[in-house]
Amino acid sequence: MLDIEAERIPVSPGVYLFEDASGEVLYVGKAASLRPRVRSYFGLARGKSDRTRAMMERAAAVRFIVTDTEMEALALESNLIKRHKPRYNITLRDDKNYPYIKVSTGEKWPRATLARQAKKDGARYFGPYYPANTVHETLRLCRWLYPFRTCSDRVLATAARPCLNFHIGRCMGPCQDRVTREEYTAMVKEMCLFLEGRHAEVRRILQERMEQRSEALDFEGAARLRDQIAAIDRLREEQKVISTSSWEQDVVGLAQEEHLSVVLVMFIRDGKLVGQKPYILRDTSEVSTGEILSAFLGQHYADSPAPAEVLLPQEPEELGILAKWLGTLGNGRCCLAVPKRGEKRRLVEMASRNASVVLEGALLEEPSFRANEDLAAVLGLKSPPRRIECFDISNLQGKQPVGSMVVSVDGETRKDLYRRFKVKTGDEPDDYRMMREVVERRLKRGLSGEAGAWGLPDLIVLDGGKAHLGVVLRDMEEMNLSLPLAALAKEEERLHVPGLADPLELPRNSPALRHLMRLRDEAHRFALGYHRSARSAQNRRSRLDEIPGVGPARKRALLKAFGSVKGLASASVDEIARVPGVGRNLAQVIRGHLGD
Repeated sequence: MLDIEAERIPVSPGVYLFEDASGEVLYVGKAASLRPRVRSYFGLARGKSDRTRAMMERAAAVRFIVTDTEMEALALESNLIKRHKPRYNITLRDDKNYPYIKVSTGEKWPRATLARQAKKDGARYFGPYYPANTVHETLRLCRWLYPFRTCSDRVLATAARPCLNFHIGRCMGPCQDRVTREEYTAMVKEMCLFLEGRHAEVRRILQERMEQRSEALDFEGAARLRDQIAAIDRLREEQKVISTSSWEQDVVGLAQEEHLSVVLVMFIRDGKLVGQKPYILRDTSEVSTGEILSAFLGQHYADSPAPAEVLLPQEPEELGILAKWLGTLGNGRCCLAVPKRGEKRRLVEMASRNASVVLEGALLEEPSFRANEDLAAVLGLKSPPRRIECFDISNLQGKQPVGSMVVSVDGETRKDLYRRFKVKTGDEPDDYRMMREVVERRLKRGLSGEAGAWGLPDLIVLDGGKAHLGVVLRDMEEMNLSLPLAALAKEEERLHVPGLADPLELPRNSPALRHLMRLRDEAHRFALGYHRSARSAQNRRSRLDEIPGVGPARKRALLKAFGSVKGLASASVDEIARVPGVGRNLAQVIRGHLGD
């Protein structure tokens, strides 16, 4: 059916999306001509990577979006990958937006503020800053060097007198016209020079100003400028000069080994290294270097305007289109260069060496990902399970039964994906029935196709034994659903899997067993916490909560008047009616309810 759908796709630029049966997006791709590109996924499996074959086995539908140009398709692909995070795309492990400093040059009285995203709004943006805390240090230094306003536009328009910042020399007082527009604009231009990294030029300006203050016998002002020059000198010492170029440059390094790749970006401004940021990419053993760099550039610069020049270790796929697109996101021009010799090649090699150092550490810290590979071998799966869900039940002799679901994605627990369930099928202590209900509700939600559905996991793990495995397996068969399933009992630490009479006894140091034990213990902790909170809420309930017309306010008033439910039960209707907000009719209802 999918290959028939592919024949109906037009021959034009656009984006295509492969989806599984639950509607989860598996892969997002772009093409200059959609039909031949999508058709290339069908036919003989020979020549296709294991990654592509695994994706096509799960694919149940293909959607497409037509665009006018290939550049529009590139932009749309980047946005869709960020939104859906498809399993079979290369996605950045750390997709946080690092901060910028925004100078609102389009305003009458500009100010510098922290911004999480660079936008095309007429303002100037400087950054990104990594680590993120350096943006606060830079802003603090800017406020000390340059007394720009920090108040909001509303406060600026309505201020009746200068603020405290004006009196301590930290604001020029534009709210009360204590400074001319020309003086304020000159100060902002100088601040932009500082943020651009042109510290030598800023230092020269401050030096001239200090000498003028000294000649005018303004020694206090000269001393303040002397301290500011000293602060800039310290900053220049901290920033290592590594390039003779005065351009804004990003230098990209790449290191690959086994299933991991690290792309590291060094941010060079005015010839100085102002920061660097590594990105870890998983499951890239079958992906070419060009595809990795193309995916990285498309995702990294989608929200971060590219500088004038980006130096690369190798040529990415579709270099020309990428350069044009990045230019439209930045200042109108972006040069993607692959230097072969000289200073620029030395910078790329330095970035790649740093990427290799990060990769070595990442490989040592990747036991969970290796555990997923180990699990695939133990359970006979075609590929390592990316999303693993573990379920547990908690109750006290059948009372307040609850279930928990904890989730691991690419070996890392994702607390934002945890879910908890209140069991609805009776209070009798039956762990098997409760486990079946919770897993069934979760799977039905995944198959519903409604907005916000959770999709389906790659592996389900139960906190229990062979009996738990059996009831859930029968339920899945009734739903015509086939998913990898296992159960791990406490204490025994044996892994029960369908089709095997005896459980698997994995070595205690097995990465697969250790990972499943961590998930099982986390599911138990999460379920127990929910059960305790549910039981505590039940214990806080009183007979007053069951009386119609008695809400929290009246409940408090009654308990305050009579001290307890027992005191209220011994009171007469007249005494109850005298409580503010009760009245005789409600008093009779309360008296009748407590009497019963």
